[in-house]
Amino acid sequence: MKNKLTLKENIQSVVQEIYEKSGEVRASILVEKASDPESPAHEAFEWDNTKAGHEYRLIQARKWLVVIEIIVDKRPTRLVHVPITISEDESYMEKESYYKPISLVSKNAVELELAISELQKFIDGAQRRINELLSCVSRKEINKKINVKKLQKGIEIVKQSISK
Repeated sequence: MKNKLTLKENIQSVVQEIYEKSGEVRASILVEKASDPESPAHEAFEWDNTKAGHEYRLIQARKWLVVIEIIVDKRPTRLVHVPITISEDESYMEKESYYKPISLVSKNAVELELAISELQKFIDGAQRRINELLSCVSRKEINKKINVKKLQKGIEIVKQSISK
């Protein structure tokens, strides 16, 4: 009998299992579990190596990990990306970042700082791209097409909430 769950629900079930076993989720482990044709998560990935390789499947896994929810303490919760730190004697290739429930990352000062730092870089990059776009368009055109002040205010609100 065919599984009646949605693709997202299938991914969530596999991620839930991974989390319960190790307390965190790594994209490579999700890809490894999904590689089994019998895995509920198998269909969420491109397995034709003429179209995509392992690195692409890792990208697919990371995209899934930020949109699904798992159950922690009987409540649905999203996962947050916790980037890795590398010391001078370590290789980037030896370490892999991971995903954990927001509720747990918020209680761990190191993980919280790493996650917020990554988000700050994302926000700063978005602000730079907005400024680059705005520099190419006349003020008159900008005011016709978008509410720049509202956009900039939204970015400022996010920055202020991060710096608190």
